[in-house]
Amino acid sequence: MPSFVIRMLLMLMAVVLLAACTKKTTTSANSNKAGVLAGVAKPGILRLPEVSAAHFWSMMGSHLTYIQQGHGGPLIYDFTDTNCPYCHVMYSSEKRLINEGRLTVRYVPVAMIEPSSMSEAVYLLQAKSPAMELSHIERIIGDNMDNKNHAMLPHATHVFDKPSTRDMATIREIELNNGFLREINVDQLPDIIYQQRGGHLGLVSGLISAGRLTAMLSKIARAPDAYMKNAHNMVAPVLMGENDE
Repeated sequence: MPSFVIRMLLMLMAVVLLAACTKKTTTSANSNKAGVLAGVAKPGILRLPEVSAAHFWSMMGSHLTYIQQGHGGPLIYDFTDTNCPYCHVMYSSEKRLINEGRLTVRYVPVAMIEPSSMSEAVYLLQAKSPAMELSHIERIIGDNMDNKNHAMLPHATHVFDKPSTRDMATIREIELNNGFLREINVDQLPDIIYQQRGGHLGLVSGLISAGRLTAMLSKIARAPDAYMKNAHNMVAPVLMGENDE
């Protein structure tokens, strides 16, 4: 495909992303970034009128692209954007439970808040060890939040200029992650989806406290070994604590 055609497609994709962020901004009149940033939330039930919860849960494992951290305790999916400060706070709460072997998290990168979100997500997924790179990026975000600075994150600078075939494939994966949230009509970040012990799927849209997250653990089902092994789009899982600084 000619390079100018690829650039036009990427520019169109960027316009679509910006339009989506603009639309979401209307959900929060005081948001100075994008309406996808959520405040404090509480757990609820994910309504699935067209498919069963079991089928939907299976589809998540086989269709989403994610980075897994942890191998113990119940499993949750966490949709996260590098430009979402609430996502970082949520990550910090999850990390402690991961390190204690009490939680497994599949982080699903999305690009919905800033134009830079896409190039940062591409860089993250293409890293030699995405799980370790995610930990590194979260440390950068945390240090800058503590000092009230804007975090300058590593990103794939060539994505919107001279994208490679690999770049295009990674962008498609991220767009599928974005589209998943749109399909279930979720317009806030962070978002946690989990399977309850009774079989229903739970949804947390927005930030919850570390205490609330810990209290939820007893209600979240452990994923069967077959489910964990049948994942096709997992990127470089690691056990936090072994490779994390």
